[in-house]
Amino acid sequence: MADKSDLAPAYLIFGTDSPKVRLAVSRFKRRVIQQSGSDLSLTVVDAHTISGAEVVDLLQTGSFVLGRRAVVVEGADAWKVGERNAVATYLADPYPETTVVITGESISRKEALGKVVTRLGVVLQYDLPKKRELAEWVQELAKSMRIKVPVAEARHLLHVVGEDPLQLETELRKLADYVGAGPAQDVAEVQRADIDAVCSPGLEAQIWDLTDAVGHKDGPAAFRVLEELFAMGGAPRRPGGAPSGDPARSIFVALSRHIDLLRRVSELKPGVSAEEAAAALQIHPFRVRKLLEQRHTFGPRTVARAMVVLAEADAALVGGSQLEPELVLERALVRLVS
Repeated sequence: MADKSDLAPAYLIFGTDSPKVRLAVSRFKRRVIQQSGSDLSLTVVDAHTISGAEVVDLLQTGSFVLGRRAVVVEGADAWKVGERNAVATYLADPYPETTVVITGESISRKEALGKVVTRLGVVLQYDLPKKRELAEWVQELAKSMRIKVPVAEARHLLHVVGEDPLQLETELRKLADYVGAGPAQDVAEVQRADIDAVCSPGLEAQIWDLTDAVGHKDGPAAFRVLEELFAMGGAPRRPGGAPSGDPARSIFVALSRHIDLLRRVSELKPGVSAEEAAAALQIHPFRVRKLLEQRHTFGPRTVARAMVVLAEADAALVGGSQLEPELVLERALVRLVS
């Protein structure tokens, strides 16, 4: 029987909790180097720049390094399933003294690679909790950095930074440095003012700032945030996600969604509670409260006018105008906040 300290032929380390995935991979790398006594036994490749077949060739190529060697494939969810299947086929008869580690976010346990690693290796899956549990996730991550983030401050951090796990990890490390946390010190507590002082707003927070400014017809704030979003590359593809790559179009889509929500809110009965509105619209009560405030500024007539403005901007963005997309959006914003 193999010793428990022996490395398995394959590991699958994946999930949406990027910090935990990265930590698990880092621990594996340290383990390989400690056991072999050299980093020459470890090869790290990026699936964006190497194919599954090339990884198999690499795994089947001999090495001058004595003992077990390891190949870590980062971002293997960028491969098509067929490329991951090539690695699964290789694992039917893996090269002696060689370990392959497959990492990513959205790899399935049910595909061929997941099944074969489950049978002969180790599968580690780390996923983010549900949206309502993210504040607790922030608090747990903060503990590992020897800082305490009360629940109200954790929620504020999520509002400021957004829900991208790697960005949250980065901002928590900045907070740990800022409040003086360290291995030789007591746990330091983070205050709301600390978050406002050092944390960089994420794309999600920026787009909320823009829609809030539009909803309150705050022109100066709206144009300030718009310029920041242009510089950051647009609105996120999804909450906590990366910029879309098409700044004007992605910001336009976010504005359109917000105006549509204002339309739906304006159609609710007077005096409706935030809880009733949240249930009717199927969105978070926090956002509903903001929309209920904004419907005093954006009544039915204003919403109808805004929808006309956005329809004209949409036509211009898809080729109906010779103006630059950014200028089209800026002109539409002038009309929305006037």
